[in-house]
Amino acid sequence: MPELPEVETVIREIKPFLIGKKFWKLEVFNKNTFLPSIKDFEIYLPGKKILDVYRRGKYIIFELSEDFVMVVHLRMTGALLISQIQRNKKHFCAEFIFSDAKKLYFRDIRKFGRIYLYKKDQFLKETGINKLGIDPIVDDFTLKNFVDNFSMKRGVLKKNLLDQSIIAGIGNIYADEIAFKSKLHPLSEVGKLNNKDLKNIFSSVKEVLELAIENNGSSIENFVDAKGQSGHNQNYLQVYGRKGEKCLRCDFILEKIKVMGRGTYFCPNCQELK
Repeated sequence: MPELPEVETVIREIKPFLIGKKFWKLEVFNKNTFLPSIKDFEIYLPGKKILDVYRRGKYIIFELSEDFVMVVHLRMTGALLISQIQRNKKHFCAEFIFSDAKKLYFRDIRKFGRIYLYKKDQFLKETGINKLGIDPIVDDFTLKNFVDNFSMKRGVLKKNLLDQSIIAGIGNIYADEIAFKSKLHPLSEVGKLNNKDLKNIFSSVKEVLELAIENNGSSIENFVDAKGQSGHNQNYLQVYGRKGEKCLRCDFILEKIKVMGRGTYFCPNCQELK
């Protein structure tokens, strides 16, 4: 699933392309992608101008004229493309056609992605964005507001890193990378972490996500950017996907376990269990 760095990569590519464009027509290949209904898009989207494009957690938000907002969640395999990289439209869900004849494509292999259209005063609640926690790249992500929020939680480290109501945008890949950089076992109890541990997690969140953004995200399976290109950050992952290989920090063999049903990679030697 595209996480914060992958979604941020897409935003940075599509924003200059889309600002100021007006929707003219929508070609739909999978009606289930659209909420609350495809009829809302057919009635209200034509003629709307794109005023801004930004991100909240893993959501892509299009601020439109006349107080409308369109929201895209890529889910597992969704991709927004400003270049059609495949002639075969088998996995395409939609083509947004603009008044200048340019197009924006939404491709989704597994069809779990969703596109919402609501009035500005409705979209936060209707999409669930209002339940998201702090965004570590967009918001004022300080050590104080992180510690105040994170230290009050219970359960294991990875569970809380994945909790979108605490920190928005972290998924399976970067939760493992953050735990490794923090030198903490993913099953460490949050209630047992000291101030030093929390500082390490805080700094690791920013460093891991910022590095991934610099590398245009991680292309583990299906992720491509808006131009259809793969990211490079998979080449810099320290633990994720490296079961059976040597730890880059201590040479121990990396292991894989299940945490909340998610494959979880870690070093049993240099990541302390608390």
